[in-house]
Amino acid sequence: MSPLARWKHLLKVIVSGALYHAGVLWILQRILMRRRAIVLTYHRVLTADERARVASHPAMVVDRDVFAKQMALLKRRFTVLSLDALTERLRSGLPLPNSSCLITFDDGWKDTFDNALPVLERLRLPAVVFLPVGYVGSRRVFWQEALTRLLRLAANTAKERPLVRERLRNVLSRFGLEPLLDAEPDGCERLIEAAIAERKGANAVETGRLVDALSRELGTSTEEFSDVDGFVTWQQVRLMAERGMAFGGHGVEHRLLTCIPEAESRAEVEGARETLQANLGHPIEAFCYPNGYFTTAIVEQVRKAGYTIAFSTRRGLVEAGDDPFRIGRLNVHDSVTNTEPMFLARLLGLF
Repeated sequence: MSPLARWKHLLKVIVSGALYHAGVLWILQRILMRRRAIVLTYHRVLTADERARVASHPAMVVDRDVFAKQMALLKRRFTVLSLDALTERLRSGLPLPNSSCLITFDDGWKDTFDNALPVLERLRLPAVVFLPVGYVGSRRVFWQEALTRLLRLAANTAKERPLVRERLRNVLSRFGLEPLLDAEPDGCERLIEAAIAERKGANAVETGRLVDALSRELGTSTEEFSDVDGFVTWQQVRLMAERGMAFGGHGVEHRLLTCIPEAESRAEVEGARETLQANLGHPIEAFCYPNGYFTTAIVEQVRKAGYTIAFSTRRGLVEAGDDPFRIGRLNVHDSVTNTEPMFLARLLGLF
């Protein structure tokens, strides 16, 4: 974290703490959350040891103990809705309960089962998980985590094995990434983050070539990364369903639907629902747009596929009368929610 980022974080801690202890946040909650709900987005819930090993961006991560405290606050201060309850309220047009919320998880990471589920079970809180079904039960990892791990390994290998350094430079230079080999550790991480950001929505084939080339040169398989950056199995999905978790579609391959041809986006939308229904044995009504990317045409594909509600990544509260296929959500991660006052301030839109 840069000095400026640390100062901003400290300021948020101070301001949110003052508002919390003065009772201002509770007053704002009663005003802003009247007959409204907020949908929370979680990705990864990790222990300290796991955090040191994963390759996911920090904006996707919440510490397991912090998550437990957040869920306890929701239990005390909010009406936590099930997916069915929210869907029915929007379908019927009935007002939402004051200060209500829906807890959602994207992607179906292993830690959703290992770390998040026990907390939710203990507090008896419902939640929904959106699954990219092509990854469930496999040893595959998302390209973001695969490329992050490979670039880190390339930088370390180049320092430790000079004979391999030039071969790695040849690979990376084809993709404009050769500065990585000469960067200091902090600079290396910034370059890797920038490389991942630049490739979101870009040519997937080109990114695949980079991943394959680095895998060959480093003598490793991306399947090795699934130990901590992998996904749940279908058996775990069924166990989660038995324990009260709901599920929704998140595509087949987690492809950005606005960046691929119409026939392929339709296959992503329809295939996710068909696979989930085949494995769970009941209708699937919810869909989550990968990365939140959608258009009017994508919304229509989701509607025609048989879903009745769909979620984006746009921030905003939910109330009666909202379009059920354009539901906004709020992303939760440690850097802006790791204290109770900051978490509540984030929920109310202050951060």
